[in-house]
Amino acid sequence: MDTRGGGRRTGASAAEAGTDGGTESARRDAHRDAYDRISGGPDRAAGHDAAKEAAKEAAKEGARRIVRGAPDSAGLPGLTPLLYEATARLDAHFASCAAAVGLTASQANAVYELAEPAGMRELGRRMCCEPPNVTFVVDRLEERGLVRRGPLPGDRRAKQVELTDEGRALRRDLLDRLALDPPLRGGLGDEERRTLRSLLARALADPA
Repeated sequence: MDTRGGGRRTGASAAEAGTDGGTESARRDAHRDAYDRISGGPDRAAGHDAAKEAAKEAAKEGARRIVRGAPDSAGLPGLTPLLYEATARLDAHFASCAAAVGLTASQANAVYELAEPAGMRELGRRMCCEPPNVTFVVDRLEERGLVRRGPLPGDRRAKQVELTDEGRALRRDLLDRLALDPPLRGGLGDEERRTLRSLLARALADPA
């Protein structure tokens, strides 16, 4: 978060996922439509409630589909569909938290990634967004007084973006909400969660 509004999800073939291509595509489109409605809604409270309902529905759908499909390249049954479902639940959770602080998912993505000031190009890389989209998001955040732009050190022709005091306070609120009741923890003990984190970190460290 797209994931966090910037497009974090990577693709996989329908055969690899063990699902019909059209069905899988339709499912992802439905998730995205719900995600966009939640993240862009003008009513913050209503958007937050709708996002939570979307997260619940995603969880129910995932429970019905879990561990189905053909083995993946490692010979493990249903691993790719499980990863897709985990991404969908994280998308819904991020959208809910963004709506709760009055941001769209794309705006929350930018605020999340601005722990430190960044040039516009670098911010786009972090958000997985094209430059025109980054400019649009930053414009909206600047209008709300959450970020400010200035010259990029070492390149006066480029712009740097940083959070204002209000933006930093909102980012802390967002992070607090993201840590509260996160998805994917149900049924796992502390040691199992630490193991899961270690395995995912190791898998993501190896692009192969």
